[in-house]
Amino acid sequence: MKILMNIIVVVGVICLFTISGYFQLKKTDLHGVNTALSDSLTKDVNVYYDQFGIPHIEAQSKVDLYKAFGYVMASQRLFQMDVFRRLTSGRLSEIFGAKTIEADTLIRKLQLKDAAKKQLENPKLTEEVKQLMKSFLVGVHAYIENENLPIEFDILGYKPEKFELEDIVAISGYMALSFNEGFSGDILYSHLMESLPAEKLELLRGGEAVDADYFPEQKVVKSKVLEKVYAGIESIEKVFPIFHGSNSWVLSGVRTKSGKPILANDPHIATSNPHIFY
Repeated sequence: MKILMNIIVVVGVICLFTISGYFQLKKTDLHGVNTALSDSLTKDVNVYYDQFGIPHIEAQSKVDLYKAFGYVMASQRLFQMDVFRRLTSGRLSEIFGAKTIEADTLIRKLQLKDAAKKQLENPKLTEEVKQLMKSFLVGVHAYIENENLPIEFDILGYKPEKFELEDIVAISGYMALSFNEGFSGDILYSHLMESLPAEKLELLRGGEAVDADYFPEQKVVKSKVLEKVYAGIESIEKVFPIFHGSNSWVLSGVRTKSGKPILANDPHIATSNPHIFY
């Protein structure tokens, strides 16, 4: 009887995924970029997919290119895009419930969205860049308005709001948070200061003079703060992995054939599906 029940459960799961997959495929049928963006494109664009499923976009202008880019990206990543927007705004709990409250609390205290709004006022962010960002969102919103939404929105019972420019910038803030290993490292060392003797802390410095003041007493973070920060990070990791940045090193010219120094970079990032980059 137990074997029979296991077979029934497996068959049921296979049927469920087959049916949901069928409807998901039907929902991803697109009307086409030129149709959806007919009122905003200056000229038709050409979108095709190579043998690896990677989209290629050909356009006559940057503005049209970014509109098509927004549409195509939304066609494959809209739910991920919306969750990232919610993550950086501290609004995950609206769709995931109590399990992400700590994440929302941490992100709101870090004020990623407010920082993004201020960054948009930075004179180094040119009007051309802002225009291309707006064009990208035109494409995203065209997809939301003209196509069937991904099945995740049906399951969770909501429709994504329109995106704002600060939503785009705020995601870079989340990536900075993920790549900032000092965010967790400094807190860890502060915690160790409360439990390890000075001679063992000294070993962690690696003997570098630049680390001589790494553990000043005034920088100790108390356990309650630690617990809240770690709870927030763990809550984020339930939805998205905490990414890690890349490292670099320089080889002196005395060790190279050309006599010139070599800067080498090892780009790496934690694996996720879908990946953070599109």
